[in-house]
Amino acid sequence: MAHIQATYLATLIQEVKKLTATFEKLVLQIKPEAAYQYVEFGSQNITCFYDLYRLWQEQVANFTAIQNIQAEEFQNQILEKDKLREEVLNNLKNQEETHMREIVQLKQQYKSELKAKEERCLKLEQELLRLREDNERNTSCSICLDPWTLTGHHRLVALHCGHLFGEPCIRDYLQRANVCPNCRAMVYPKDIRYIYGRPF
Repeated sequence: MAHIQATYLATLIQEVKKLTATFEKLVLQIKPEAAYQYVEFGSQNITCFYDLYRLWQEQVANFTAIQNIQAEEFQNQILEKDKLREEVLNNLKNQEETHMREIVQLKQQYKSELKAKEERCLKLEQELLRLREDNERNTSCSICLDPWTLTGHHRLVALHCGHLFGEPCIRDYLQRANVCPNCRAMVYPKDIRYIYGRPF
């Protein structure tokens, strides 16, 4: 809106300047020294004409001053909008930089957390493997290394020293030596005891 007003006033001031130039030509035509070439005017008429001319010049000067003030105001508005635009762009740039830093931090945090989780999973897998191996050792016959059972051919038995074996394995072993394969305590086939209960 201010831009349209300024353009309109600039056009209007040009028209006023053209009219002023035309008016000045008329004034020159009726100067006393040139009066004999044109229609003769009375001195009172010429004075009134010059007063009118001075009044016209004052109005033009006032109009030009107003136009200059409005042009200056318009220029100030443009500068203010440019400044506001620059501030908005700077704010957007700062926000973008802040967001980029936050994204980098989140990526680093995610990588750290992922690495920590992977390390925990690896430790758990290793612990699970160790437990599985321990379980296999604890549920396997130390002679044949096969798992024992609570019933059937390879059922679980114990010696009086407390060590566990598959029944056929320890019976076969005690035919060759009367000692526990684990602790070397003296044992005999009569010391074999069946184990009852739930599997473990």
